[in-house]
Amino acid sequence: MAMLAKPITEAVEIPKKPYWLNQTESQIWDYILPKFIDAGHLTKNDGELLGRYCATMHNYILAKEARDTYGLVIDTGKIVKCNPAVHAMAEQGRDLDHILAQFGMTPTSRAALSGDTNSGDIEVLQQIINDFRDAE
Repeated sequence: MAMLAKPITEAVEIPKKPYWLNQTESQIWDYILPKFIDAGHLTKNDGELLGRYCATMHNYILAKEARDTYGLVIDTGKIVKCNPAVHAMAEQGRDLDHILAQFGMTPTSRAALSGDTNSGDIEVLQQIINDFRDAE
């Protein structure tokens, strides 16, 4: 298995806030920008992606509020169905995770950035395979 090369740490540069953020998304930007700066992989060119994070987070919050208001299921009188907000939350959550990974802010993406290939996991998997073969 090929080892990932440890990337050269980029200088932290504060990106310009996108003009298209609405008021709530702009508040999210102001709240999370210091966290992204502290992560140490922010450049002036990351403003658009960080803006998409803010817009996606806003959508996630709106979907969560709808789920909290109407519950997990909705009774239409004829049928009981899953609240569409639950699906929206899941979709927005996946998008948020993807954006966070782009910034190296998930455990998996941090491991990749540090060059850690989790070789211990491979050893555990190999031991499970060996134990299975021995049991046959």
